[in-house]
Amino acid sequence: MTRLACVQLLIQLGDVESNVTKMLAYIDKASMLGADIVCFPELSTCGYVRDPSAYAEDLEGRVVSAIRATARKRRIYVVFGLPDLYGDKVYNSALLLDRQGDILGRYSKMHLALDTRGGTIYAEADIFAPGRDCPVITTDFGQVGMMICKDGMFPEVPRIYTLQGCEVLFWLNSRPEMNPCHLETNANINRMILVASNIAGGPASDGGGSAIVHFEDFVFPDSKPDSFRHRGTFLVRAGKGETILCADVDMDYARQRRQAWREKWLTRRPEIYSPLT
Repeated sequence: MTRLACVQLLIQLGDVESNVTKMLAYIDKASMLGADIVCFPELSTCGYVRDPSAYAEDLEGRVVSAIRATARKRRIYVVFGLPDLYGDKVYNSALLLDRQGDILGRYSKMHLALDTRGGTIYAEADIFAPGRDCPVITTDFGQVGMMICKDGMFPEVPRIYTLQGCEVLFWLNSRPEMNPCHLETNANINRMILVASNIAGGPASDGGGSAIVHFEDFVFPDSKPDSFRHRGTFLVRAGKGETILCADVDMDYARQRRQAWREKWLTRRPEIYSPLT
């Protein structure tokens, strides 16, 4: 069994020291709970402040170094979000650290919000550069990928991942709520296990709904053991408050069930999908 974990974090906007201190404590807790990997929300180091670029640092910076040291100490994979200074540009990124605390993978948010309402929408595109890649990363328990918030609202991103062999997709969020339909659908139609971490809601903020979702429904309708309903299964799901979620997943079983779905993927017709581009 592989134990997956995600943290629904109550983030203090702009208070990097406080947020990172809590993150390190949750990495410790995830390790004590036996987790193989733990995932934090989007921009978990600083929160969704008006100008996250003010808190950006490169991959050798103080914040990244502290989280790497704790991952190495606890021998646990860690996924977290941060404003990432890369060259002369700032990205809304997620990093994957391995059990030795080394940076195993990096993903940058692709779909950045535009200000189409005269200043009433947070214009990410004015601050961040967009990402371009969906890297599938090899771990000791399987093939994993990452996406950030709005990316999961576009079917192309998770579909690219699953076609590249991704088995577990980590979805980092900072949103008022998580739509359970999006969670179930992204997991089920792409035959991936979905780990969705969101910010926690507080007295003056919305949030919550983090979840770990399997791609199959384990309830057999009409007692037919080979008949699955086409929806995902919430293995565990959070309310609004700060918490850590854990779920055990049999990756060998998941691979068997993905293989059973392969005949459907073989009927895809990419040659007629040109209107998408």
